[in-house]
Amino acid sequence: MKRVIAWLRIIRPPIILISCLGATVGALNAAAYLQTNITGFQIIMIQLGAAFLSAGLMVHNDVTDLKSDEINRPYKPLPQRLIKPETAKVTGITMMVLAVAVAFLISLEKRFLNWECGFLTVAIVMVGVFYNLHGKNHGIFG
Repeated sequence: MKRVIAWLRIIRPPIILISCLGATVGALNAAAYLQTNITGFQIIMIQLGAAFLSAGLMVHNDVTDLKSDEINRPYKPLPQRLIKPETAKVTGITMMVLAVAVAFLISLEKRFLNWECGFLTVAIVMVGVFYNLHGKNHGIFG
């Protein structure tokens, strides 16, 4: 049970919820602006992709902050070794890859890949990983 709670703490469910809501509202606004229909399947895929993306980036963030967290936030799951850092790293990367895959497959029921959404998700992953590795160490300019 401790491990389940540790995983819940590291993926930050409130941030996942906010990401899913934001992605859904954005998709509905875009569909209304473009005067097109959006299906229930697409909304579910958008929410699934947003959940994988935010959870993956949160896990990656904790992996990159491990040395700092061992000193400043020893109560977090990784410094307590409730989750192995290598397991968290692989899981975070897997979730980000799944987010990209889901983004490409959002229009699967219409039988085509959604290249725009897929490449946009790749760009967001790259920006998030860059920020986790380098940006946050440079203050407001990061």
